[in-house]
Amino acid sequence: MNNIDFFPAKTEKSEPALSYIVEAAVSLVAANYMSLYGVSELADALAVNKSYLIRIFKRETGVTPGQYLIMTRIAKSKELLADAGCTVEMAARLSGFSSVSYFSRIFKRFNGESPSAFRRHTAPRENFDDIAELYLSEL
Repeated sequence: MNNIDFFPAKTEKSEPALSYIVEAAVSLVAANYMSLYGVSELADALAVNKSYLIRIFKRETGVTPGQYLIMTRIAKSKELLADAGCTVEMAARLSGFSSVSYFSRIFKRFNGESPSAFRRHTAPRENFDDIAELYLSEL
């Protein structure tokens, strides 16, 4: 997944590329979304003022660094939920959310459905005929 996919499309061709600080912030979020606590920690890692980071990030991308972090976590959780072996709780923890209830609330806000509902219609289904046959053969 390309990290820049989250950003609104630029309409003018003359707009400059992302600044070094914003590029570094995007890279840090991509590499550390699971353990990154928030924007303060991100600003500290970049050795910039938190307010400055928020202002420049929003100006260049259209979203705040906090929103970008959440969007990155949601995107990762969707990948995890699409795997039949991953529970909602596992997806929440592995994508960096501190609690399942917070994850569920944010996921629903971004996707219009709960993580469980998303998982039901995206996760691959087991071949129930094979499972039933195996079960019946053991009787």
